[in-house]
Parts: sequence; structure tokens; C-alpha cells
Amino acid sequence: MSRPCLSLFVSFLVLTSHVSSAWAEVGMLHRDDRSEGGYTLFGPSGSTFTYLLDDHGNLVHRWGGDSRPGLSVYLEDDGVLLRCAKPLGATPVLNGGGSGGRLQRWSWDSELLWEYTLADDLQRLHHDVEILPNGNILALVWERWTEAEALALGRDPGLIADGELWTEAVLELRPTLPTGAEIVWSWHAADHLVQDFDPASPDHDVVADRPERINLNYSSNGGADDWHHANGIDYNEELELIVISVRAFHELWVIDHSTTTEEAADSTGGRRGRGGDLLYRWGNPQTYDRGTADDRQLFGQHDVQWVPAGYPGEGNFTIFNNGQGRPDGTYSTIDEITPPTTGDGGEFVLEDGQPYGPAAPTWIYSDPAVFYSQNISGTHRLRGGNTLACQGRAGRLIEVTPEGDVAWEYVNPDQNGSILDVDATPGGNSVFRATRIPADDPRLDGLDLDHQGPLENRLPTEVSPLGSVTYLHWTDRETLAWEDGARSHSVTFSLYRGILTDLRLGRSAACSQRDVPQSMTTDVDLPPAREGYYYLVAGHNGAGEGPLGFDSSAVARTVAAPCP
Repeated sequence: MSRPCLSLFVSFLVLTSHVSSAWAEVGMLHRDDRSEGGYTLFGPSGSTFTYLLDDHGNLVHRWGGDSRPGLSVYLEDDGVLLRCAKPLGATPVLNGGGSGGRLQRWSWDSELLWEYTLADDLQRLHHDVEILPNGNILALVWERWTEAEALALGRDPGLIADGELWTEAVLELRPTLPTGAEIVWSWHAADHLVQDFDPASPDHDVVADRPERINLNYSSNGGADDWHHANGIDYNEELELIVISVRAFHELWVIDHSTTTEEAADSTGGRRGRGGDLLYRWGNPQTYDRGTADDRQLFGQHDVQWVPAGYPGEGNFTIFNNGQGRPDGTYSTIDEITPPTTGDGGEFVLEDGQPYGPAAPTWIYSDPAVFYSQNISGTHRLRGGNTLACQGRAGRLIEVTPEGDVAWEYVNPDQNGSILDVDATPGGNSVFRATRIPADDPRLDGLDLDHQGPLENRLPTEVSPLGSVTYLHWTDRETLAWEDGARSHSVTFSLYRGILTDLRLGRSAACSQRDVPQSMTTDVDLPPAREGYYYLVAGHNGAGEGPLGFDSSAVARTVAAPCP
């Protein structure tokens, strides 16, 4: 590589190595040698696309879709993507924050393989799912009760502000091709209530005496219809337990999946003999009358997950604690808690008359000046002990060390389906959650993970057509020439600033022509040819022909329209 190109490469590294707290840039902001590496999967809330990035922030794959995900996405074997989506057509009756209604599986080549819709007048899928080891899917579902039905259960009439009540359910779905699913197990919050309002209604008891039950008349949202607003679900295969993040209760709940559906509706059965009653809850003991507002520790949290076996902190829970309404200030934290259990972890410990422990998290990450998201967001522990967090509203993804240092930082450049310039101040680029996948994960075996350059429109531009890469960089130059041993090409160009897949598919991309007082010519050794792979450069050649692009064999090809 010539010296001018080398100097630009150094500038590029400087550009992407600082940590920004104002996010006046998008894309890769920081990476150091404490990062665990791997690939990051996320679906921007306002986009139909789902992205997989390498650890340098380069795009390695993009799945298409027919509607915005805005919710969870998961990678399965062979590059299959499981995504929560919204139904097409009329808006379902149950329509709230995090509403979904449809599950889809898309192939690596964005072919729709399977879908299932549950969005009618009585039930709707929402927020999150969890893939079980047997291939079935645990899904969060809203269930709708009329005002009369809620009152008959013992709901206080003053807590039915919207004229109806939605309770939570968990369904286990066995997919059936091409469209459909069999419900093979279910749990319903409405089967596990307690209330002290109406002695003539069911489940009347002293709330503090029944911490395993859900207080029908606890409300933190003024009696809004979405009573629970669960937003995350995870599964522990060894313990056969499910954990749910219940945002409107500011709690996490643990239930037993070793039950039958009949046992899950009762208070007996399963490995622990307690049916579908809550085995553990944490975050807000006010919900079961064993504490006050001063004892509350979760504030609108999202995405509770178990730390996997073999990972630092195994058996603990990690939670994105959003922090809205926190008494000492509005800021988010990542909380890790160690639940009190018996030696084998099979039973949660609760002392008579006391709230569930622990009294405080085991580990907290906090940066109040910049780390806050009012809603959405997520977090999970990585294999080496670092923790990935998605600061959802800002579209900011960070990897933090156990000491609380940021080892990797990225800001989503997809703003409502449009790709931003690197120096743009983002807005509308929210991300519900992000997942880090280790580089040696078997789900990646056999997939084409060659990177396609940065997702954001970046200047200087990095072009890397194949695995053995010659990097080509330029800034505001109006002439570029390269040599392939047989032909020379010199173009006065319009620089297209878009991802390579857009150019390869012939889609238009943002572009700009630069009027500069000087030009630069440099020689570049081109890598082997690859049909259909375009550089991010187009213009008119010496004969006035264009607009032209060049693939990796330096063959001129027509690309998107030139700059206006």
C-alpha cells in the first residue's frame, strides 16, 4: 500500500477509536483488546432489516423482512433467523408498547420459511420469545379481560382506567410448516391471583401471606389495561425454570416449566410441587405487601437472563434496570443479582414475613452521565466475563468489563430504515435488544461471514472485497486511479456512501460529489475477481460514459444513478 493510503488508514483508526458520550457519530466508536470479539446481532426498531456485524463493526450479513421487527431476533442453526414481527393489515385490538403478533423464521438468504400469527380480540404475542432445546418456542402473550370479567375476579373498579385488563400468559409453541403452531404447554397469570379487595370474589386472602401469588390490585400504571407489561423471557434448561421480566410490577418472576399444563394452572405438581405459582420474585416487595417504596430496586427493567453455566456468575440473573422513577436520579444500570437458593440451586429461599433477597445486587454497571434508556434495552453476560448491553432508545451497544470499563462501543446507524452518515447525530435509531455470538459458535458454521464494510455511510471509506484484502481509503478526492496489471482506470467520481449490498442489488444510495482543489492518483493491487461485488465508487470515465462502477476484476458495470 502506498504511503498516502497508509496515512489515511491511520486516520481511519483514530476516527473509530475514541469514546463518544454525545453520539455525534454512528457506527463503530470504540474497540480495545479487552473486548471478547464475536458477532453482534440486532434488528433496529424502525427498520425491516436485521443485521449481523463483526467485532470491528463491519456488516457481515443482513436479513430482509416484510415488516418492522422492533422486538427480539434470534439466530438459529444454518443462519436461520427467528424474529418477532407485526401482523400485516389492520391493527389488532390489543395494541400496546412492544406489541408483536407474528413470529417468523427467515433463511440466510431472506426466504420466509415459517410464520405464525396470534393477534385476535383475546390474545396477542408481544415483546419476546425463547427457543427451547427441543426447538419449541416459549412466547409471551397478552390475554384480554373485559371490565365485567376483571371485576368478577376482585379487581378494584378504580383500577380499570381503560375499561379492560390484560394479563400475562406464556405459551409453548411447536411450529408446524408452513404457517401455524401447536400449543403444547401454557401458563396463565390469571390462574395465580390473590386479592384483598372483595371478600366475595375468588382468591381473597392476606396478600403478604401469599407471596407466591400475584396481587390483582397492585398497579403502578394507574390501572392501564396492560397491567403486567412483561418484556423478556429466558429459560434454564438444567433447572427447567422460566424467568420473566415484568416491567409494570418492577419485578422478575420465576415459574416452573417441569409442570404439565394442568399443573401449571394449579398450586401443586412439577419438580418443586408448587404447580404454576411463583417460585421466586425480586425487585419490588410492595407488590406482595412485604416492603415499601424504599425497598424497591428495579425501575421499569428489561431483559432478565440467567448467566449460563460455565460463565462468570453462573446461575445469577442479569437485568437492564432502566431507572425511570429511580429516587436518586434518572439513570440506567446493569444489575447482576445472586438469588438465595439451596445448595443445588433447585429451591429459592424465603424467610417468614420477609421479602425475597438479595438485599442488593452482586454487581452493578452505571455511568449516569450517559447510560440511560427510558424503555426497551437489554443485557447479557459474555463467556469471558464481560457484559453486553443495548442502551435501546439511543441505539447504543456497549461491551463492559467487570471493572466497568467500556471495551467496545457501537451506535446503530439505521434510522427508521435509512442509513446515516458517520457524523450524523442519530434519532429514531432505537434497538430493542442486541445479542453477541461467539466467533466459534456452531450456529455460524458454514456461513459466509466475509465483511462488506461498515454499515454507516463513512468517510473515509473502507473497501474490502475478499478475505485476502487490500484496503483502499480516500477522503475528499475527485480522481482515483488503480492498476490491475493489464488496464488502468481513471475516473472522476461521485462517491456512493452506502453498504455494498445496496450497490450490488442496484439500489440507490446516498452519494456526494466533492469539489476539491487537488486530486490524488495511487496504484492498488486488486484482489481476485468476484462476480457482482462492487466498490463504493462510481463516475464517468474519460470517454464520458457512466455512471459506472467497478467490480473486483475492474470490469465496468452500471450501478445506481449518479449524484443529482
